[in-house]
Amino acid sequence: MAASILVVDDEPDIRTILSQSLQIEGYEVVTAADGREAIDRFNASPTDLVVTDMRMPNADGLDVLRAVKARSPLTEVIVLTGYATLKNAVAALKNEGAFHYLAKPLEDIEELLTTARNALERQLLRRQNQTLLDRLREKNLALEAESVSVKAAQADLEKALNRYASLVDAIPSGVLELTPDGTIHYANASCHTMFGLQPDTLKGSIVYEILSDPEKRKELRSYME
Repeated sequence: MAASILVVDDEPDIRTILSQSLQIEGYEVVTAADGREAIDRFNASPTDLVVTDMRMPNADGLDVLRAVKARSPLTEVIVLTGYATLKNAVAALKNEGAFHYLAKPLEDIEELLTTARNALERQLLRRQNQTLLDRLREKNLALEAESVSVKAAQADLEKALNRYASLVDAIPSGVLELTPDGTIHYANASCHTMFGLQPDTLKGSIVYEILSDPEKRKELRSYME
């Protein structure tokens, strides 16, 4: 079943370009002309991903983001913003749970398509993880009711965690887990393709130090700080 995406922008031409580009990729796309319409549409029928402009009449992108997360926490949100509202977009990304932000005007539609793919991959992983956790809770309740040994419960948990690790390794995009200071705690198999290093080699490294381009190292370090 194709992933569903809600595109929100008060400019008809931009809304049409975005929706048609996503439809060509095989996604099911619905649109809204302003924030209020977007919130109503999403509350009636949640989608897997929301792509929303920041500045709109009736309700802005932050209003849409907050409403989406309140209705469906696992739905990812990509915020589109002009340079004048870039600071607010970064705040949304950090504080309100947006997946990513893109600056308008979009000079390369492929950037949006790539970001959408990554967002939907993460959402799928999070849904699978939630399903596993729900099953674990159900098993734990059953184990308590039936007085099954603690060792059996630990074995089930270990299997679930191993399956979760396998799901992460199967994602074609690189996935890193970082400590607050940027140290790589975990790297999936696809990171080898991204960085030319084995995942075990990446562990313990500072993420911006493994980039060969000095400018990119500086940019990533500044962004993380």
